[in-house]
Amino acid sequence: MKVNYVYLTMFILIILLTAFFIFPDSKQIGVMQKKSFQYDEAIANLEHALKYNPKSRKILMNLEELYSTMGDVENQLDILHRLIDLYPNNLDLVKKTAAIYEYNGNHKKSIKYYQYLYLHDSNKEYYLNKLESIFTYLKDFNSLVSLYESELNKNPSDTNVINRLITLYSFINDLPKLKRIYLKQMEMYPRDHNIIWKLGELYMITNEITKIKNLFDLFIRSTETTLDDYLLIKKFYMWNRLFDFELEIIEKIATTFPTHKNIYLDLGRRYSGEGDIFKAIEAYKKHLAINPADTASRIN
Repeated sequence: MKVNYVYLTMFILIILLTAFFIFPDSKQIGVMQKKSFQYDEAIANLEHALKYNPKSRKILMNLEELYSTMGDVENQLDILHRLIDLYPNNLDLVKKTAAIYEYNGNHKKSIKYYQYLYLHDSNKEYYLNKLESIFTYLKDFNSLVSLYESELNKNPSDTNVINRLITLYSFINDLPKLKRIYLKQMEMYPRDHNIIWKLGELYMITNEITKIKNLFDLFIRSTETTLDDYLLIKKFYMWNRLFDFELEIIEKIATTFPTHKNIYLDLGRRYSGEGDIFKAIEAYKKHLAINPADTASRIN
């Protein structure tokens, strides 16, 4: 009997095609079982299918969803790691991984993924806050300092990072670094009263009185000094009971702004406090010349 190989080949192909469409493969069976809540069977079939197609995004995503539904965190994370290795630019996978680690209390492992998101996601502020929260929770202030200092090196004028560092240095009482960052800020904002006041306070804490004097003297010399600048320094010296320096500034104000309403009254009181009655009287006379209706100097 003569065999017609053409017809035989066609018959075999028809059988194979029919089997393909009628009998689904492991992946299809797994998906169907997942939909019918046959989770263990679905996982077994999807894992079997994955052996033949280990980079299949669809199989991996179905497995990740199944493990999530079953509460199998360990295997869910294993699948997510494989997916991230295959699709590193998929930030949704990284976000999910970071959130799972954080939610399950593994804050240290979540840091790696939040740092990646901070570098690559557009919402940098959100992930900077996340990292700050985690490092603070772990009391890992050195890592937080390193993070902020690294960001400041990239962008020295980033006021957000500068303010965060100031708060952090203050919290951990790192006064040398706190001084350095205020000095850098003074270079950027040489007329900012808040910065110079804070730096002066730091020098007071460390009892560096000479540096306070040098700081304010430099501030006066290096800028087109206004009356408000002088009054700021006067106020600082008064509040910190540096009366000799305060008197020196009052004398400079009287010389530079001789028509200031109350400067000679202040000068008279300071001379009086120093026991220099003759200078006090002369100061009160000048005050009355500017403010003839004021009775304070007459009483004094």
